[in-house]
Amino acid sequence: MLPSVNVASLAAQLQGVVVVVVVVVVIAVVVTGSTRSTQQKISTNKSTLMRSVVLCCCCCYWSFLLSLPTLPTTITNIVNLSVSSGQFHPILKESAISPLIKKSTLDKNQLSNYRPVSNLSLISKIIERVIKSRVTEHLSSNNLLSPHQSAYNKHHSTETALLYIQDHLINATGSQKISCLCLLDLSAAFDTIDHNILQ
Repeated sequence: MLPSVNVASLAAQLQGVVVVVVVVVVIAVVVTGSTRSTQQKISTNKSTLMRSVVLCCCCCYWSFLLSLPTLPTTITNIVNLSVSSGQFHPILKESAISPLIKKSTLDKNQLSNYRPVSNLSLISKIIERVIKSRVTEHLSSNNLLSPHQSAYNKHHSTETALLYIQDHLINATGSQKISCLCLLDLSAAFDTIDHNILQ
């Protein structure tokens, strides 16, 4: 179980991380500005530009190391707050969407041949994983999953589903029973869902 949430300490931790990042950005801007003025005086000196890039990278890495001890606690508190309140902040639902063609052989000029791929924030993915693990643990510990379900079930795959079907077909054939197998494959399955219920 994750530790309990203290909203005041959460705000203080986030404020501390923001201050550290702002300080490092200011240092990087000052270093880059002084480097630019030097570069204007000596335009042919490429090592000055390389020095500024290295310094900026060092400053970013330094800020990351400074905020590293507070990150696990802060992320844990955000996850706990979301789980205990039963709310998922709207800003965590925002994503960068990029189109990806479904198959390389399809016409690239047809918009229907693309599927939207959304890149969510790291925090939202962590919350999703925590909730998924808790729901899966609840379902498996209370025997709520069908033993024949292969999707989203640990130690199960398409291979176990095929073996289960094959075993039943062989047993039915051995018992001289008639077997009928109906396979359903939806093209663009996500488009068949009512998107209003997902909001």
